[in-house]
Amino acid sequence: MINNMQIGGLKLAFDVYPPNSRFRKSAPGDPCFVLCLASEYPPSKEEIEDLERHSHGIPLKFCLVEHGRLSFFTFNKVELPILP
Repeated sequence: MINNMQIGGLKLAFDVYPPNSRFRKSAPGDPCFVLCLASEYPPSKEEIEDLERHSHGIPLKFCLVEHGRLSFFTFNKVELPILP
């Protein structure tokens, strides 16, 4: 669906589908989520928002690869007020 798109240091890499005995590769439907790979640093807020705009409402999960270690994370919409 959106595989192989790259924004900054993030790459939309894998569409992940739930188990389904009627799954067809030619017509898979919408994925459960899209896994984004980050190899250099955690994504910035701007990069995450840009990826969300391109994901068409499909949830994003992120995988940060550092020195052979994998960290998986997701983000919720949280806005903190700016204090005077």
